[in-house]
Amino acid sequence: MTATATKTSPTLEPAFCIRVIVPDDGTDLRLMKALLEEKGITRAHSVSLRAVGMLREARSKRGHLPESALARLVVTVAGESEAEALFAFICETAYLNRNGGGLASLQKLQGASIYALPRELPLDLPKETGHSTEPL
Repeated sequence: MTATATKTSPTLEPAFCIRVIVPDDGTDLRLMKALLEEKGITRAHSVSLRAVGMLREARSKRGHLPESALARLVVTVAGESEAEALFAFICETAYLNRNGGGLASLQKLQGASIYALPRELPLDLPKETGHSTEPL
């Protein structure tokens, strides 16, 4: 590297991280589809996890943890100006107010890159991979 070379630092924009835990009943896929189609959000993903509901009756043997259930964690990043409205949209679209509907959190990030995936990406994975976007 020469003395005249300059390093460019990534540009970060103020942002919020929205995390939603929903039941493993296809709610995550419906939510991500609504985020894409209605809000144009391309920065969202969903992962599988095990969860124990705090308000659910916990039946277990003494000294053992209650049985966990499959759930999905949906994570998206929103700009500072749109975060509150997007959080409300997500809570309404995911039906979090129903019994066992899930949990949502909104957290301020130090910054997020402005990179976003192009809208032309396919919504379904190819069948030969063995993966599916259909709920189990």
